[in-house]
Amino acid sequence: MADRLGQVNGGDRAPAGACAARLAELDAAVHQLLVAVANTSPDAPVDDAWTVRDVLAHIAFWHESFARNVDDLAQGRPPRPLRGRLADLNARSVADARDLTPDEIADRLRTAHAIVSAAVVKPSLGLIPYRVGSRPYPPEEHLTVVRDHIRAHVRSVERASDAWRRDTVNRGGPADASGLSA
Repeated sequence: MADRLGQVNGGDRAPAGACAARLAELDAAVHQLLVAVANTSPDAPVDDAWTVRDVLAHIAFWHESFARNVDDLAQGRPPRPLRGRLADLNARSVADARDLTPDEIADRLRTAHAIVSAAVVKPSLGLIPYRVGSRPYPPEEHLTVVRDHIRAHVRSVERASDAWRRDTVNRGGPADASGLSA
C-alpha cells in the first residue's frame, strides 16, 4: 500500500478559502494513517477489540459518511447523515469491511478523501451534519474534528506497529513491512 499512496487530495490543486489549512492537515493525517497501516500487519492488535485493519475500516467508514454529506451539500442535495448509536455505527464500520482486503479499504478511504477535498472548499457549503442527533459543524471545524480523530487513530496504529515489530524481531522475523531485518 505504501507505494500506491500518491496524492491523497486527488491532485495538485491547492484548495482556496478558510478551509485550506485544515484540509492540508487532514491530507497529512490521512497520509500518515495509510503509511502507518502499510508498515504493520493488518492483524496486529490495536486494543482489546480492534486490529490495525479494523481501525482502517473504521476511518474509511466515517470518511465515506463525511464525503457523502459534503458532496450532497455541494451539489445542493439534502445530506444523509448516519443514523444510530455511536457504538453501533462503530461496530458496523468494522463489520461492513470484513470481506475487504486492507488495500480495498485504503482505496475506499482515498476515494472518500478525494470527494471531501473537492467538496469541502466550496464557498457555498454550510453546516455539515455528522450523525442524526448530533450537531452539525461548519466546514473548518468539521475538518479539525476529523483530522484529530484520524491523528488519534494514527497514534494507536503506530503503537501497535511498534509492538508488532518488536514481537516479530524477537521471533527472528523482519523488522518492518519492507522485509528488512533489524
